[in-house]
Amino acid sequence: MKNQAIYPGKVWLDTNGNRIQAHGGSIMYIDGVYYWYGENKEKTDGVNGIWHWGVKCYSSTDLYNWEDRGIIIPPEPGDPTSSLHPESCMDRPHIIYNKKTKKYVCWMENYEQRQFPDTDRNCNGCKSHSWSIHEGERRITAIGNECRRF
Repeated sequence: MKNQAIYPGKVWLDTNGNRIQAHGGSIMYIDGVYYWYGENKEKTDGVNGIWHWGVKCYSSTDLYNWEDRGIIIPPEPGDPTSSLHPESCMDRPHIIYNKKTKKYVCWMENYEQRQFPDTDRNCNGCKSHSWSIHEGERRITAIGNECRRF
């Protein structure tokens, strides 16, 4: 089933019929394809203490139909001190391309810390990744509760 429109107030499903899990994210346009990144809340139920289950990616060529590309930044359930621990309040992941390093860089809000994973993979290969986390880096500019790069 292909979507022909967006219906406000209704659950938005991916091309497999599953609820889209890209909360607080952003969309990038690369070579004719849109990539939607956001918090994966598929294991969050409001009772179990799980805030997120990593960051998911979806792709689309028409903004109506989104293919699940998988978890691109996995959670770290074995490390309770990590910003990527499922009970950590990781929020609003954003990905930008750094022309100087030729890497995609992700920064995300965390109520207690800041984290800046980066990768040298091509954004189109959403399932393969190589991240390094830089905890506690300072924001460049704060606008409300949002971290911005210009």
